[in-house]
Order: sequence, then structure tokens, then C-alpha cells
Amino acid sequence: MALKFMQKVWHSAARCRLILVFAVTALVLFIYPIQHHISISRFQHWGMAVAVLGCGFLLETVYSFRQLDKWACRCYVSTGLFFSSVAYVLYNNPWLDPRIRVQTAETDRIECMFIIAYGVFCVYLAAVWTKWIIEENKLRTERTQAAEGSGNHQ
Repeated sequence: MALKFMQKVWHSAARCRLILVFAVTALVLFIYPIQHHISISRFQHWGMAVAVLGCGFLLETVYSFRQLDKWACRCYVSTGLFFSSVAYVLYNNPWLDPRIRVQTAETDRIECMFIIAYGVFCVYLAAVWTKWIIEENKLRTERTQAAEGSGNHQ
């Protein structure tokens, strides 16, 4: 019974297996206290974990390109670029951590710019993912109607 369940889960996750593997890897990296082994800040540690997650989306897009429709590719690429850019900002700007930074007008301005930019990027991501969901539901509805229509004629 458990084997059938695992096979069903494995089959249903066909379009996002690499994302799941990289998400688990990112979670392990996030939880593991890597600062005990190398000298990095908390935000750099988080940036490394987010970078792994972003790579998962980008690699899934490359690996599954032929099986994905255009909206799935756009979603995966956009999300991968989002996470990768967040990782880049976190890793290269450890001063964002309020525990270690000296608060100046310049750092506050840069932090505000990051917040606005990523807020806009999040709205874009929400729109792209919503469009993908709508398009996929349209395809399912068309397939269901086509199957019902062909079943009625026989």
C-alpha cells in the first residue's frame, strides 16, 4: 500500500522532481549551522540556501523543457531568477542584517529599494503563476469536454 502511494506521488510530481530535491537540499542547508565551519554571516547562510532553491527551479526548467508548456517555463524561470537574485543580494550584502549593520540614511535607502523591487517582483510572480493555473485549468476542461463528447457519440 505504501509503495503504491509513493509511486502515485512520484508520478504526480513528474514536472517538479528536481525542484523538490533542491528544496529539501536547501532546507537541510538552511537548518544546518554552517557558520560553525566557515566564517559567514546569518544572511550569507540564508543566501546560500535560497541559491540552492533557485538553482532547482532553473535546472528543472532546463531538464523538463520539452514537457513543459510556455507558462510553466515562464513560472519556473521567473521563480528561479527571483530566488537566485534574492540569494545574490543576501550573500553580497551581509550588512542587511540589523544585528550587525550601522544604520545610516544610505543603508536605509538601499534596503527600501530592495523591498520595493522584490515587492514588484512578487506581484509579477503571482501574476505569472496565476496565469499558468488558469491556462492549465482551461486545458483540463477542454480535455474533459472532449472526452465526454467522444464518449457520447459512441
